[in-house]
Amino acid sequence: MKSNLNKTEFKRRLTELTSMEKPFYLLTPFNFSGKPFSGIFDDSKFGLTKNSFWTHVKAIEIKGEYRQSDNNTTEVIYTVGISRFFRIFSFMFFGLALIGFNTILFFNWDKVPISVFMTVNGFLIFACLWVLLVNWITSKIMNQRFQQEFEIGIEDEWEKLAGSSV
Repeated sequence: MKSNLNKTEFKRRLTELTSMEKPFYLLTPFNFSGKPFSGIFDDSKFGLTKNSFWTHVKAIEIKGEYRQSDNNTTEVIYTVGISRFFRIFSFMFFGLALIGFNTILFFNWDKVPISVFMTVNGFLIFACLWVLLVNWITSKIMNQRFQQEFEIGIEDEWEKLAGSSV
């Protein structure tokens, strides 16, 4: 996608809007810098997360690279999604929870009614789907904020007028 900023403006905006990431963010997700993003970047690549009090937001990352397209625009190639660590952590947690609860229920099959078995599994599946939904919505919001802050895919008003009159 194209940004309406040139490469130096894009990097300046990265510097203004991004604070450096803390080494272990699970206990301290918000770094009180007042900047909307936290992460790392250099002259051609970036890796950002939202600077937020909500720890699930830190699981969503924006990774990409940017290069000068022409004098007025920058080509930005990026992805927004769940970080690799959180994806592995989620699969491990839900997998172990599902296996653990079902193992306990299986060995106590004669004492536990089938309704408890169905309730526990239904709750675990619902929790997994809820986490997926929340992360999907958070990804969409972060993508929108990133595009807005870095003027990605936003047409210039003059280009809109020139395109409609032709």
